[in-house]
Amino acid sequence: MAQSPLLDRLIAAPGNPGLARHAECVPVKETEIDDLVALAKRESVDLVVVGPELPLSLGLADRLREAGLPVFGPSRAAARLESSKAFSKDLMARYGIPTARFKTFQDAAAARRFCRELGARSSSRPTAWPPARAPSSAQRLTTPTGRSGSASKRAPSARPGARS
Repeated sequence: MAQSPLLDRLIAAPGNPGLARHAECVPVKETEIDDLVALAKRESVDLVVVGPELPLSLGLADRLREAGLPVFGPSRAAARLESSKAFSKDLMARYGIPTARFKTFQDAAAARRFCRELGARSSSRPTAWPPARAPSSAQRLTTPTGRSGSASKRAPSARPGARS
């Protein structure tokens, strides 16, 4: 974006040292949705591009649209696909979309038992919806790979003609 000849000014909030080389960084936290909307209004921006997952999951794109500001980024509902592994995995299972085996847990001990039963490398990731208000005890478990770094049972590919 910074290289576009159509760009007069680039503002990043909160920004970082890498962005600071190309943009004016404004110290507004990504969780401060009201302040981000106010910043966009105050600066009369032509387009807001929301990159991070957290503000999208908190509804920043929705709020910007409600304020009449042009925004590139999914709605809070659509962002849930990225911000909630449990939601995404449940959706894939419900509609037959190939994905690795998974199970969700509220109890860490049960999650560890499930991992041992699989006999495969697995990962456990605390998550909840919405992410900023997640109870620390919520556990979601995804088991994407088998031993030796390869999938023990691959789901058929969704692409026609692809090998499984």
